[in-house]
Amino acid sequence: MKLRLLLVALALMFIVGCGVTGEVVKQEEVYTIGAVMPMSGANSDSYGVRVWRGVQIAQDEINSNGGINGKRLEIIMEDSMAQPKEAIKAFQSLAARGVSAVISDVTVNSLYIAPFAEQSQIPIFTPGSAVPHLRYAGDFTFRAKVAGDVEAFKIAEKSVSVLNAKKAAVIVKNSDYGVGLGDAFVKKFEELGGEIIAYEKFETGDHDFRTYLLKIKSGDPDVMFFVSHSEEGGLIVKQARELGIDVPFMINPSSWGPEVYQIAGEAAEGIYSFYEFDMESDNPKTKRFREKYIEIAGKEPTIHPYLAYDIVYIYAGLLEQCGEDPVCIKNGLYGVDHEGSSGRLRFDHNGDVIRDESDFILKVFRDGEFVDA
Repeated sequence: MKLRLLLVALALMFIVGCGVTGEVVKQEEVYTIGAVMPMSGANSDSYGVRVWRGVQIAQDEINSNGGINGKRLEIIMEDSMAQPKEAIKAFQSLAARGVSAVISDVTVNSLYIAPFAEQSQIPIFTPGSAVPHLRYAGDFTFRAKVAGDVEAFKIAEKSVSVLNAKKAAVIVKNSDYGVGLGDAFVKKFEELGGEIIAYEKFETGDHDFRTYLLKIKSGDPDVMFFVSHSEEGGLIVKQARELGIDVPFMINPSSWGPEVYQIAGEAAEGIYSFYEFDMESDNPKTKRFREKYIEIAGKEPTIHPYLAYDIVYIYAGLLEQCGEDPVCIKNGLYGVDHEGSSGRLRFDHNGDVIRDESDFILKVFRDGEFVDA
């Protein structure tokens, strides 16, 4: 009886492994990487759905052009739910499935994932997570976006050199990210001889910013720098203008999204935003991605989808060289010099992106779009 069952089992195994002609069915060969993104929870559209769309555009292009070494690129996505614990669980799930690299959460959650990436020796590469101290998170952590403190330094410099500001007000989300940028702006603005007349920190879930804004108004600033999610930013701008605060606003690109304009309306006119590359340039790669994204989404991409798209191509190049060897991929990232949709990307010894000074531009929102300031 046991022999008969064994023969049946062997026959079934043979049938599963063969086609009707008797030929062995060959499994599709793939290279597999992972992605951790907030596809649900707070700001999931801005920091999850839009970014994943950029990833998918790159993946589809690569696979449509023959894949990598003849293998299809597979990207397994896990939802971080915009929560640190869930982000860690998502990364651990990907590590258990044997991925060789991960496109990491654009939020501060990458900071929480980083120790587990180091322990697993699997590189993580984020298209955002501008929190300054991510640069010290470990040898396996990389960031395609300029760190927030670098952005804030440059915004402070432009506030002085372009707007001739002597007094500034700052209002930021009370988080590692928001306070990191706020502190950096204050430091640089004061170094340049300016005065900070107010430094306000709001909490997640705040919708009424008038108490903070009335303090700011009483100090009569020349410029106001804020760091927020786009929905919060729209409310800050709208309420500030309603209170008669008519000074220029300075923001970093992560604080901008179409929601700012949708909520603030005409009050959004005159917002200045600092960019690490020109998303509307005629660079063929930038233009191609922008047009494809608009075709799919029906709206302009924000900064993170560009960077996510470029990360996929960078990983693809390293998979071609390294195969699915995560340590080789990590080592290769330090030597990358990539021309992508977001311009030239190179990385320093901390895994932070290196940008040429000429990449940085200041734009102002006029008549429904950002134009050169």
